[in-house]
Amino acid sequence: MGDTVGITHFDFHNAVKIGGHEKNIADHIDKFGFCMTDASTDELITEQRGVFRTNCLDCLDRTNFVQDILSRTTLEQYLMLIRKEWVQSTALWSHHRELWAENGDALSRIYAGTGALNTSFTRSGKRTLAGVLSDATKSVSRAYINNFQDKGKQIAIDMLVGNLSTQKKVTIYDPIHDSVRRALEARLPEYSTTKSCTIFAGTWNLNGRPPSSESLLPWLFPRHYTSDPDIIVIGFQEIVPLTAQQIVQADPERRRAWEAKILDTFNKRSESKGEYILLRGHQLVGTALLVFVRSELTSAIRNVEAASHKTGLRGMSGNKGAVGIRLEYCDTSFCFITAHLAAGHTNVDERNADYRTITNGLHFLKGKNIDSHDNVIWLADTNYRIDLENEHARSLAASNDYDALLAADQLKQAMDDGAAYRGYQEGPILFRPTYKYDVGTDNYDTGEKMRIPAWTDRVLFKGTSLDLSSYSRAELKSSDHRPVFALFRAEIRIIDHARRDALSRLLLESVTASGPGEKLDEKLAEMTFGDDTDKLPAPSTDDAAWWDDPGTSYISAGDPVY
Repeated sequence: MGDTVGITHFDFHNAVKIGGHEKNIADHIDKFGFCMTDASTDELITEQRGVFRTNCLDCLDRTNFVQDILSRTTLEQYLMLIRKEWVQSTALWSHHRELWAENGDALSRIYAGTGALNTSFTRSGKRTLAGVLSDATKSVSRAYINNFQDKGKQIAIDMLVGNLSTQKKVTIYDPIHDSVRRALEARLPEYSTTKSCTIFAGTWNLNGRPPSSESLLPWLFPRHYTSDPDIIVIGFQEIVPLTAQQIVQADPERRRAWEAKILDTFNKRSESKGEYILLRGHQLVGTALLVFVRSELTSAIRNVEAASHKTGLRGMSGNKGAVGIRLEYCDTSFCFITAHLAAGHTNVDERNADYRTITNGLHFLKGKNIDSHDNVIWLADTNYRIDLENEHARSLAASNDYDALLAADQLKQAMDDGAAYRGYQEGPILFRPTYKYDVGTDNYDTGEKMRIPAWTDRVLFKGTSLDLSSYSRAELKSSDHRPVFALFRAEIRIIDHARRDALSRLLLESVTASGPGEKLDEKLAEMTFGDDTDKLPAPSTDDAAWWDDPGTSYISAGDPVY
């Protein structure tokens, strides 16, 4: 559909201010036409060849105004064919404007609590002082409603549709469909195919510095890469200085500057094989996560969500914490996490606690969490250090004795002990510690604190179809950290849903079919619940019921009930 769907950017206020705004879409209206048939013979007289979809960034008022234009222009075309004299009818157009103005007011009262803005313009076709004053009054009312009333309404709506991150699916045990589900899982190759995808994951603590003239190519496109990645995920920490002002109100302009720098790097490469677009970006004070994809892949990516979770000051401050972005590429789900964990050489327990807090507290819509996905990649400043004397660590780093350094690595020890990142993998570390450098040099910290070199910046992963191809660092020197990157090859599952549904129906018929003398109830009684039996709740009593336990959820193959 990419070649048949077009987007017309319509700057409403600028276009209406100078007039003649109908001309922006007149050609499309003529091209699309309308459907007209002869009621007596069912003969098609004219055919409609297109559909308009109107959308506004933050309200329906301007959308309603544009739809009024579309309706009026199309109605004029229709009248020119059947009753030309009606085109000049003042009463007709007055009632038409009134109809759309009332429509706008009705919709606006539902979602904003006030009448629509620009209603006087819709009714009269011109802007008056009274209309401007009316819009100003409505804007003040909306500001009050947005700040003091809307939040409760939105929470109620989200609760009804099951969108709250704290809501979980209620189990409906169904032995018939559980049996069908298990059979479908066993026959997955019959209704699905796979393809490969390459994913770049990079993390860099920026030390609060803005983009410089330093090229990002050695990091984003290392020389040994033979092809451009399909998905590029960038995690930044300290994208802004962690001042009190930034912690209270983070500035998004710095993130936008880095987004522009990265896109400029992508699209100005002489060997570029295609265009990248920013799919989603999200920021929590100094921690930011950006996901870029090749433009031709966007039609296969859906359900993109972002979330964040604070860990600073016991969860009250965003100077430390995590940002996550999840998406589905065809029928394979991914979750990308960037984080900035607790600092301090000896604060290992705090870092372990930060990891657990993020894992348990970062939620997406409808109860999805980090572990709900097929593949998970962390790209973070974990802040884990190396437990060696400073001079000894520097000597080992200078001689590239990575094994000796890794033997004292706090993160490796935490993973081995199961204290953090249980179930995750990391590629072999064959590069020097990435922290801490004197900015602009290859010298480890010579300042007053002379921090011990450490691999604070890491990429960890787990998943059903992730293969690590490369894991290294780049020699960019505009921060006191060196950026780290990993390249993955992932298997993307593509399900033929029509074939799956057909197979599901056949399996369902097989399960429910009963032979001579066989009763369906007896057949169902012989079915087992498979591996899910240990998830069954204890029987309810007058004192306790399983559905009252907020910390318990029972996963079902049936449809979710909220």
